[in-house]
Amino acid sequence: MQHTDTSTLTGETVSGRIEMLVHKCCLPCFLNFYSFFKDGIRPSVFWFNPNIHGVKEFRKRKEVLKKFVFKENIKLFEDNFYSLKSFFEHTGCKKNCLECYRLRLKKTARFAKENGFKIFTTTLFSSPMQMHDSIIKAAEEAAKEFEVDYFYYDIRDSYDEKLAKNMGLYTQNYCGCIFSEEERFLGKAKK
Repeated sequence: MQHTDTSTLTGETVSGRIEMLVHKCCLPCFLNFYSFFKDGIRPSVFWFNPNIHGVKEFRKRKEVLKKFVFKENIKLFEDNFYSLKSFFEHTGCKKNCLECYRLRLKKTARFAKENGFKIFTTTLFSSPMQMHDSIIKAAEEAAKEFEVDYFYYDIRDSYDEKLAKNMGLYTQNYCGCIFSEEERFLGKAKK
């Protein structure tokens, strides 16, 4: 089941806020999510991003996340799987955003189910740079397969790309995968 408004959410509450597993793609997207929903949602963050290329970027994004969530006293669950070969096999060795979303959101929904979370979401919904309809499709499939709800939201029109920079935190300059890195640094058009 999809939810679009925090007032319609049902599930475990802590201090009046709904407990939710939040797949985190990058800190700027998480900050936008967190600043928008922190009064209604008590997030537990799930790190699973085997799409991020290269290894140094993967580690840097994870470390900046860890610093922030520990400072904010937010629970963090990490799946540190990283394999460019496996990622290519999963996406068919080509740019395939839907398959990448499916990979990450299925893992998130499975983790939610296995660890007692009734609701999950992803910070991918925050980003105006992501393929929103494909994320919705992947979230719906994952929610149905693992019998958990997902929280849908659309805050793209209020996305503040400078939020992390203004806090002195690292911000990346490409989505994460090798294809987005190529687009960013070689100026290739999106297909």
